[in-house]
Amino acid sequence: MSIDVVESLRNALGDRQVVSTPEDLSPYLVDWRGQWHGTALAAVLPETVQDVSTAMGVCTQAGVAVVPHGGNTSMSGGAIPLDQGRSVVVSVARMKQIRSLDTVAATMTVEAGCTLSAVRDAAEDAGKLFALSIGSEGSCQVGGIISTNAGGTGVLRYGNTRDLVLGLEVVLPDGEIWNGLRSLRKDNSGYDLKQLFIGAEGTLGIVTAAVLKLFPQPKDVAMAWVAVRNVPEALELLARTQDRFDTRLTAFELLSWTQIETVLRGLTGSVNPLADAHPWNILIELSDPLPEAELKQHLTQHLADMLDSDKIVDATVAESDRQASELWQLRHSISDVNKADGTGVTLDVSVPLTEVPGFIDDADEVVAGSFPDAKVFVVSHLGDGNVHYVVHYPHPGWQQLEDPDSTRQAIFDQIHAVAMSHEGSFSAELGIGIKLVDEVGRYKSPIELELLRTVKDALDPHGRMNPGKLLPNTDRQPSQ
Repeated sequence: MSIDVVESLRNALGDRQVVSTPEDLSPYLVDWRGQWHGTALAAVLPETVQDVSTAMGVCTQAGVAVVPHGGNTSMSGGAIPLDQGRSVVVSVARMKQIRSLDTVAATMTVEAGCTLSAVRDAAEDAGKLFALSIGSEGSCQVGGIISTNAGGTGVLRYGNTRDLVLGLEVVLPDGEIWNGLRSLRKDNSGYDLKQLFIGAEGTLGIVTAAVLKLFPQPKDVAMAWVAVRNVPEALELLARTQDRFDTRLTAFELLSWTQIETVLRGLTGSVNPLADAHPWNILIELSDPLPEAELKQHLTQHLADMLDSDKIVDATVAESDRQASELWQLRHSISDVNKADGTGVTLDVSVPLTEVPGFIDDADEVVAGSFPDAKVFVVSHLGDGNVHYVVHYPHPGWQQLEDPDSTRQAIFDQIHAVAMSHEGSFSAELGIGIKLVDEVGRYKSPIELELLRTVKDALDPHGRMNPGKLLPNTDRQPSQ
């Protein structure tokens, strides 16, 4: 029957849109960090929404699962098929048209295969800003960032992905196309259906296009690198900076020295922005649409005031676009540098702002007691309470562990328990995927699980959309 599925897809879409040899399939069967591997009967490379609809119809008729695939930058294995069962991967990479850009309405309609960098560049060329910013923007695609409700460094000012989407086009599990490409800022006419698909990780349908919200392009930007003694000082600096600059504060990133030192070793040509090493460092960005907002002068004075009152230890303000770019490069190089340096278990938690210091202290205590050979890296979008807590084993430490899989699970169990004890969440912005699906069953209340499964069963009653992701106990074979 598997041969029939591939042949049916080829008959319906043509050879160019269907690949099935092991060599052609390999890019779709392993995540970029090499942690998850799967199997598939074929990968489909549609070029239009109608092609996606056709592929979904064939897969529905054959009773096989469908796994949506984007830029493969997931940290949670959400785009990788399970390593057993009958699946077809549907990649939207060829669907990369920017269908329209309206500078008056401040919207753009783009297809799901557009990379984030292409969207940001198109907006900038039109004098606008698409505000989502993450380190993988050259590879990640619109369909993926919507399906995972990506966050990034601009959430403090602009919100998560779900705050930046006005409308969606989605192909449903039976192949029907829902055209919800509306650019309305107000629509109080029923359930907000697009929100069901944002963050659903392809378990309810395939996002094929979106209407995105644009903002004025910043004309004045100021950046600084600041050192503080501890996390409570960082929180106080955040509060004072927000009081002074309000929405002009666009990024406030907290980094431990252990993480910075690793980046400085691994990133050729990088230097410490400050003269000395400090336990905690903060990257601050201000932006304003006014070209003469004098943000650099205001930020310099603000930090001087903080130094005078002994609220911070040291600071430097970027004097040029090049220096600002170098500061961001330190931040955005973290994932690649960490991957090259060793193996890390990245905890993507969020806690209320006032709980961040306690969470880090308690998590550090857990690591010191249970995983003494590991390093701890902290990278936090502090303004929204998102903490990437990384338990890192430099090469060859991970390979020398007696049972790496059990160690990874123990880290999840213990650090997630700490986050939940601080009224937090075990997933802030990186998604559930394969990585955290068991945590959903562990930490969601019975009523939450019931509601989630009700939605899933209503839209995907046969369980064919991205099985084994997001919801526990959905990795069964799709029903015929």
